[in-house]
Amino acid sequence: MSNQSILNVQIHPAPPDTVAGKERREFLHRLSDHIDKNPFSDTTSAARFDAFEVLQYNWLNRGRGNRGTPFDATILVPKNLRAAPSYPVHVRFHGGDFCTGDPQYKPWFPPHAADLSLLCDAITIMPEYRKMPESGAEAIFDDVECFWGHFKQRAWELDDFLRWEGHNISLYRDRVLVSGDGAGAMLAIRSWLWHQKASNIKALFLQSPLFEAPASDICQYLKNDLEEDQIIKAGEAAIQSMEEMKRIASEQSKDFGLHIRPSLTPPEGLLMASYLRITGKWKKLFLERPCEAITEYGHPDIMDRLQKKEGKLSDADPFIAIIHGGKDTFAPPGHVNRFVDIVQGKTNGEREDKIVRKPFPNGGHGFDHDMSLEDLQLPDTTLNKIKKAWLGKSSSNEAAIIDGVAKLEVDSHLFESKGRDENVNLNTD
Repeated sequence: MSNQSILNVQIHPAPPDTVAGKERREFLHRLSDHIDKNPFSDTTSAARFDAFEVLQYNWLNRGRGNRGTPFDATILVPKNLRAAPSYPVHVRFHGGDFCTGDPQYKPWFPPHAADLSLLCDAITIMPEYRKMPESGAEAIFDDVECFWGHFKQRAWELDDFLRWEGHNISLYRDRVLVSGDGAGAMLAIRSWLWHQKASNIKALFLQSPLFEAPASDICQYLKNDLEEDQIIKAGEAAIQSMEEMKRIASEQSKDFGLHIRPSLTPPEGLLMASYLRITGKWKKLFLERPCEAITEYGHPDIMDRLQKKEGKLSDADPFIAIIHGGKDTFAPPGHVNRFVDIVQGKTNGEREDKIVRKPFPNGGHGFDHDMSLEDLQLPDTTLNKIKKAWLGKSSSNEAAIIDGVAKLEVDSHLFESKGRDENVNLNTD
């Protein structure tokens, strides 16, 4: 197995015997322990969760029209946590066009998401939510609202669950980073704009964010993404699927109800996502009951909600970092540009104090699924701002982890006994 390293570690003399030097060596010893025990930042999907203990937490949606329905949230606990009074929280919403996706679908859990959680000793929580076409915006947003309500108001249940699973740990509920890709990024933004009092989000890290109905440039889609035989096969499969759906519907009674699907493992649901996107029916189904959605949640359009947000953004609003592909025909760069402009227009002081973005000119949708934190090559200033916003007054070790993630200089004596060369790979084969 060929893996990429999160850090290119170079050998340099040990720092002076100062307080800073001792703190640095303490961090380096911890890093060495990670090297031996954790294959973190493995860019192959099979090992994405290997550095974590994976827990399945069940919670109930007590929202309108779905009271008592169980949902799962996947919790990732780093295997080598440092002792601490409490731990920061990383909430991640998976993507999938609202038609497919599962929190435990490893190919869509990018290495950089694991890097952030592992290097910052964060507990990752990845909730389920209902899927289209059976459910629309009203149901999906209700799931998100109920998750944050549970996170805040029934915190003791989650803490008891972690203790029951053998982890005597508590969560810093005022140190929350939320990330997501595509549709998951939309839910991350909504968590801020609609549910900030419950979520208390300090930072958003968004990948290829979806702000409205997904775009579909048919010419680009057909020329670059699919071969002709793939299109023909997809069309034949679509016809068969529609015939099967008609048959099932004709055999059901008038009381037949749609099954709630909070989790779908790709490729299940991908074909439906393509149908809705290409035919232009995605938005119609997403806003199937727009009056109720607007009454309960405010206008479902993120740009509109943000523009109507009163006053300037404050310290209570999160720092936002965005990465996106310049060739993304699903979530076009123009949408990102508009969102950034609106946020910057509501920012006091320097525009980049509240939001930064890094475009990848040749990247398409989901370009980052196999990229580590180092692969992203985020500027040090961006990483510093994420750390400061998320972790608050963090320890010097936490600062060293984030500030030095791309430029770490490692003490030579630390690796001499291990017989390592000058380029240390932090992954295991």
